[in-house]
Amino acid sequence: MGEEFSACSALLSALGNENRQVIFLDLLRNWGGLRTYEIAEHVGLSKPTVSHHLSIMKKAGIVSVEHIGTVRVYHPSENTKPWKNLSQLAWKAYRFVEEEVSKETCPKIHTFKRERNIDEPDASD
Repeated sequence: MGEEFSACSALLSALGNENRQVIFLDLLRNWGGLRTYEIAEHVGLSKPTVSHHLSIMKKAGIVSVEHIGTVRVYHPSENTKPWKNLSQLAWKAYRFVEEEVSKETCPKIHTFKRERNIDEPDASD
């Protein structure tokens, strides 16, 4: 799954920030596109902060910008490859976990707990 994580690295990083999540959701709600100041008003951030986050999402391939004269309009990218990569990663991770869990109810976990005399979850985990 290492290759899949590498393919999704920029997307995961871009959406790993709560402000970028809010901005991206705003763009999804306004598919036709928004200018930076409109996004800033909607999400309660400054224009420079929004610009910074849009730049990161643009590099990740999930946001596109259209130049109309001197105006920049941002919208979700029509490129589906980052989402396909994420979907494939999630599916492989799901299948791996599902297969491991089904193996005699995770003997590795039970052995680990028994060897360390663990009954309750460790608060430091």
